[in-house]
Amino acid sequence: MREDLKRRGFKNVSRMKRDELLNIVDSNVKPPHATIKDLRVHELKALARARGMVFKSRVKKGELLDMLGVNAVETPEVKLVNTFGNDTTNKFYVDVRDFRSSDADYVLERAMEIIVKRVRELLGRGKKFRISMEGRLVKPDGDKAVSRFWGTRAQMPRVILTDTDLTAEILEQLEMMKLGIDNYTSRGSGWVLEMINRFLIELYEYVPLRGKESRDKCG
Repeated sequence: MREDLKRRGFKNVSRMKRDELLNIVDSNVKPPHATIKDLRVHELKALARARGMVFKSRVKKGELLDMLGVNAVETPEVKLVNTFGNDTTNKFYVDVRDFRSSDADYVLERAMEIIVKRVRELLGRGKKFRISMEGRLVKPDGDKAVSRFWGTRAQMPRVILTDTDLTAEILEQLEMMKLGIDNYTSRGSGWVLEMINRFLIELYEYVPLRGKESRDKCG
């Protein structure tokens, strides 16, 4: 139950008692972003029809969500893929599609250890760093889109050094990514976040000013 609530976007459920968890389940409280699980049954039916799916007239919401592949696979995996590397630039992404989750906090928590370990391996004395998140969005009429949400202002990388708290830095950039999701799915746009596909990480050469090994951040 806790894992399901985390996938749905609810926070601080790890230490809740069973009665408290049941109250959340029964309260119809919505997760922080507009997600596919927020759609009503008739909207889910429209989306399923747009994808060519056939179902009985009295199908339940849970059955529709299963048909649409919203629930995680039995043993979800986090996969790291290196995409580019040379003396000045390194790029890789962490695939989290197995979780089929729209909760950025939940999937990043599962990917954090792998991301931090790989960044440390590439860090050297310091790098310019940014992380972004790729999400899949849908509308009830079947329209779909894949969008990238950035963790820094104007997509500018930030300086990280050997003593930088990488977990804190990544979580700070996550808040910017979540704001991007909020903007995309708000104002009657009709878009809802179906799932998060992957986190994309980029590291660039950092040359500090002479005599100044500061932790000043770019952007």
